[in-house]
Amino acid sequence: MLGLQEEKLQQMQDEIQSLKLKVSLLQSEKYKKMRSINMKALAGDEINDEEKKMLQAEISAIETLRNELQKEPIRESRSRRIEQKRLDRHSLSLTFRKKKNNVISFTSSSKLSGDSVSINGGNGTEAITETLKKAKEQGLNKEEIIDQISSCINKYYQDARPIKVGGVLKSVDEDVIVEQKSNTRFYVHTQLLPRFDEITIDEEVNRLGEEKVKSYDTLVGLVCDSAAVVGSVVIDALSFASLAVARPEIEEYISQFQSAVEAVLAKASTLMEITQEIMELYVSHCECNDENFKKYIETYKATITTLNKIKLEPEINSHVLSAAKGEGQQLRAGFIERDFYESGKGLSAIVSQLIVSIGNVVRNRINKTEDNGKKKKKEKIDEENPFVLNSKDIVKLEVVEVGSITVTLVNSLKIYVGKVYTAREVRKISENETEKLTMGTNDFWSEIESSDKPKVITKKDSKSINAGSLNRIIETLTSPDFSDLFFRRTFFYSFPSFAKAKEVVDLLITRYLVPDNIPKDKATLIKRRVVIALKYFCSDALDECNQGLLEYIKSFLNRPEETDQQLKSLTATIDKRLYERNQLISNYFIPPVDLFLSQDMCSPALFISKMDDYEIAKQLTMVDFGIYKNVRPTELFDCSFDKMKYRAPNVCKMLARVDEISHWIGTMILMFPDVEMRAKLMNKFISIADKLLTLQNYQALAGFYVGLEAYSPIARLQNTRNLLTQQSVKTMKILESYFGLVNNSNYKNYRSLIKDVKGACVPFIAVVTKDLTFITEGNEPKVKNEDGISLINFERQEMCLTQIDDFLRFQQFTFNFPIVQPLNGYLQQLTSLPEDLLYRISIILEPRKK
Repeated sequence: MLGLQEEKLQQMQDEIQSLKLKVSLLQSEKYKKMRSINMKALAGDEINDEEKKMLQAEISAIETLRNELQKEPIRESRSRRIEQKRLDRHSLSLTFRKKKNNVISFTSSSKLSGDSVSINGGNGTEAITETLKKAKEQGLNKEEIIDQISSCINKYYQDARPIKVGGVLKSVDEDVIVEQKSNTRFYVHTQLLPRFDEITIDEEVNRLGEEKVKSYDTLVGLVCDSAAVVGSVVIDALSFASLAVARPEIEEYISQFQSAVEAVLAKASTLMEITQEIMELYVSHCECNDENFKKYIETYKATITTLNKIKLEPEINSHVLSAAKGEGQQLRAGFIERDFYESGKGLSAIVSQLIVSIGNVVRNRINKTEDNGKKKKKEKIDEENPFVLNSKDIVKLEVVEVGSITVTLVNSLKIYVGKVYTAREVRKISENETEKLTMGTNDFWSEIESSDKPKVITKKDSKSINAGSLNRIIETLTSPDFSDLFFRRTFFYSFPSFAKAKEVVDLLITRYLVPDNIPKDKATLIKRRVVIALKYFCSDALDECNQGLLEYIKSFLNRPEETDQQLKSLTATIDKRLYERNQLISNYFIPPVDLFLSQDMCSPALFISKMDDYEIAKQLTMVDFGIYKNVRPTELFDCSFDKMKYRAPNVCKMLARVDEISHWIGTMILMFPDVEMRAKLMNKFISIADKLLTLQNYQALAGFYVGLEAYSPIARLQNTRNLLTQQSVKTMKILESYFGLVNNSNYKNYRSLIKDVKGACVPFIAVVTKDLTFITEGNEPKVKNEDGISLINFERQEMCLTQIDDFLRFQQFTFNFPIVQPLNGYLQQLTSLPEDLLYRISIILEPRKK
């Protein structure tokens, strides 16, 4: 913004008033003349050529205005429709109700298409009436009647409106993407552009001169526009990624996505270069340049070089692709879509942080550097906020912050590109699966009825088993004489380690089809046990089943010759779960394009430094508990978190979170050039750690300990550590007793602590993964019996589940703290510089001693 002196401002205001007066007079004369022409035309008098042209021009202007006014409501209505479609896409609702005549009916409404299905009579009513009549004759109880009616309703609902995820996904509308794309750049630019009062501008002009202020403000405009472009192309990438995965058959979408990705890298590099230019100009005008700042700029340039070396080439995850093709352990339903969506959501949050950080840069005004005396005095006055920085230190903080966020953005984008291409290939494979599954052959009954020695190793004083063939394990699971909840849970959580889902289903079906030589009473009991096993399979292991396998199960349940109503009622359960799953998956294809920009554009680092320690600890706990709450027992079996990461997404997030926290802490501390400020921030982090200990968030606590004590760029800052308070030193000793590896303690004190914890808690993930790795590697997956036959080591799976249950026992509790934005968003997506660049800054701040 160009500052104006008072005289020039007054002169311009006088000229504006003069022009307004002239315009008013001209309009008055034109009005009189046009009125005269209109009167002559209405009276039938002749008008000359000049008057005709004036009249035609006026009529044309009126017609144009009328057309514009007619278009305006349509344009507004279309905008509202697009916005509503964006909010309501894939939002389906079911409403069940009971009529006065005791006939159950339901309606299904879709906000997406506006259509509805209603089954209030005809075959639907007749079928339900017939079902109720048969139920009365058979003397079924209330729950069995509800199961049958639900099955009947679901059948007619599926016939009337089949819910297929592919059909829902193909409703993605490009108009919504275009609308969002055009809005993003304008929105970001208007939010970024600073507005200052005239007094501030006049002071700058008087001190530096109009040309310097003009050149600086021109650069501000360029930075704002460049940041707006980065935000816009990231939104483009997210939008076209959703289309490319939802519609893998259209090559144009993936090409547009790749173009947007390349644009993000180029524009991010350009943004960093322009930001460097404005920071150098700012330092020059403020007369606060020093040798350390030059070293900071060298580090900043090294960050730009690092960015330019990053290649955003698509890297398809071969393990995930193999799993999708049926090789190795199966890909869980919905995993690839959720992983792709959450990665995009994180990308959107990081670009929001970058824009806010740039907003903080362009709001720097050109003032002279405060001397140290004034700075000390100001700090004493502002005791509530000890992190008050002078102009020189603010720019150094911004150098580190902008670099760290941009590097995190590009690295996250690289990961996202791989996930988009992987998800697209998986979608292609799943859409091409048209082969109908059929019953496979197995030797279940021949082995069970064989006179040979059973292929099993039983436990002493128990009907359970330590090891056995898959047939014998299924027999034990469905035995009328054996009912063990722990055994059942172990099997359904761990069977992917030693069997395919289709193989398990085939064996359960075979077990249900009891041979004629089995006594009728025993056969009935076996069938009931199989029905119970199938119910738990549909509950605990549904994610292991793809669409084809679920249809295969339903075809068995709905056999015409089948009379067991309990078995048939499972169809309703499967349909309901499948419907919910497809709805959830379809929502993952709505691009997460909402940017969260704070109004004051305060630097994320400064914002966090000003926040209350306990509030930061609470928000960290909400983030960490959210990840922990989503961990499923199946993720921890067979060391999936190490060998097959696609089967353990939440465990991998928890493991990565410790490093993310430690690197973020290191980056935050090194943003503050002044040693006293660094010590204050380190004291603040230790205080937050103390609050985390109170909240029982041991996961984040471990990350804090690593970041403050074991992260090399921070561990060497001896001058900073010398300024720590006694309370901070005491707290660090407590953390070391829990998470330090002194004398190879194997987390002895932490294990003792977590054993007695009550209520809500976030346990430290590395301890349980270490124990599970020890169990898995210390016990072979198969053991041999006395005859030398290899059997599945089921005891190994039970040992693992014991550890898993102990780790997940806190999921039953919850933390009820309100979400505080933007703090929660900043703590979800922690940003940091690479360790080598942080080490360079660490050397600049505290050089090595000779």
